[in-house]
Amino acid sequence: MEARNAIVEFQGDNGGSLMVFGKAAAQLIYCTTYFKMEFPGHPNAYIIAEGHDFMFDVDLDELMFMK
Repeated sequence: MEARNAIVEFQGDNGGSLMVFGKAAAQLIYCTTYFKMEFPGHPNAYIIAEGHDFMFDVDLDELMFMK
């Protein structure tokens, strides 16, 4: 999966999920609370997400903005 700019997922009424079964690349991946993303390997992207909810290291933890 390759996105030209960003992959942005956000909370819906029941949360949500995105499962990618191959390589993933984008300039930015932004994954908000209650949304799960799964990748077989570390995506080639700058990642903003809650560190404890994302399966790989994030570049910027979304929880920093909640304080």
